[in-house]
Amino acid sequence: MDPVNGGIGSDDEVSSNNSPKHKNQYHRNSPDLVAQLEEYFKDNPHPNENERKELGRELRVDPKRIKFWFQNKRNQVKAQIARAENHLLREENQKIYLENMMMRERMRCTVCSTCAGLATATKQDDDRKLILRQLLVENAQLKEEVYFMHSSFLRIYILSI
Repeated sequence: MDPVNGGIGSDDEVSSNNSPKHKNQYHRNSPDLVAQLEEYFKDNPHPNENERKELGRELRVDPKRIKFWFQNKRNQVKAQIARAENHLLREENQKIYLENMMMRERMRCTVCSTCAGLATATKQDDDRKLILRQLLVENAQLKEEVYFMHSSFLRIYILSI
């Protein structure tokens, strides 16, 4: 900072910060390099600093680029797992929703077995309502169990990475 110019740096300082030397450049990795990194990732998704340096020497790449590639790859895998889990949960949710709707429809349109007409409010109707409540409770328990299983699987997988 330059006290003469009111705390603003001189023109030389400003222009030197904008020079191409100081800008981060985007590096696209070659397909061959990516294939080698992918192969290494399968065996060890968390290489330590020494492993990254050794890998950098072998592949002739800066260890920082390798570090960031592995970070990005781990995040990519985590996001893929989350999307897959989300898809499975949506399918399971849809299946349970359809089962629930079918049960409600069956309970609404009960038929008397003796006369083949619509049933009136009887003990049989009360029994069906009780069964429906039990099924709804069981449905809620199953939903909770499925959610718990999927979240446990995700936690275990993420911890293993």
